[in-house]
Amino acid sequence: METGVLVPQNADRAEPDHASVWAWAAYSTDLQSTWMHIARDHLAQVKDPAQRQPFMNLTRARPWKPDGPGTIDANVLADRCEPYPAGHMPEGVTGVYAGMDTQEGGRNGKPRHEIVFVGYGEGEECWVLDRVVIDGIPGVDRDGRPIQEDLEPFSPDAARAVWAALDREWVTADGEILHPEAEAVDVGYDMNARWPSATTRRAGSGRSSR
Repeated sequence: METGVLVPQNADRAEPDHASVWAWAAYSTDLQSTWMHIARDHLAQVKDPAQRQPFMNLTRARPWKPDGPGTIDANVLADRCEPYPAGHMPEGVTGVYAGMDTQEGGRNGKPRHEIVFVGYGEGEECWVLDRVVIDGIPGVDRDGRPIQEDLEPFSPDAARAVWAALDREWVTADGEILHPEAEAVDVGYDMNARWPSATTRRAGSGRSSR
């Protein structure tokens, strides 16, 4: 990669000041993306057509368009969006759940927490309610202007910020107040660092995450 050369493609159709980079699995430093793994996955998708899409998407980093009928218009999901006031939920939501993922590459290169709140209703119909990113804490500079200060991702301050987000109240269409019934946390890359703050019981709450 250090000695490689970027070769422009579709330069005549490129937007000003906009650049994108395409890189497939051969450039990855992941130990599960060696040439041996790539060759094995290639042979697997030759034998089993069901493996073709993940091979194209995850290994070749290429879009996949299935043959024959069954394709879905890219705008179908966007066309189904429903406007609703902040803090309120669409009619039909009976329960709220939260999923949190800790990702590397946040403020100043430190990990960040991303929380997605989802509402569920009858027949497992679901709505994405909100997305919260926690990679800093509110502060003020010397002139009293509001700023976002750096945040250690597994510090007590970060844990308090996560709990504050999870304590948010959600109002149903008929005025009932709901709180998340369960939270799931994915921190597989640094479980030892995350576990203490995830299991710390908050003062006065008696509630802990699982």
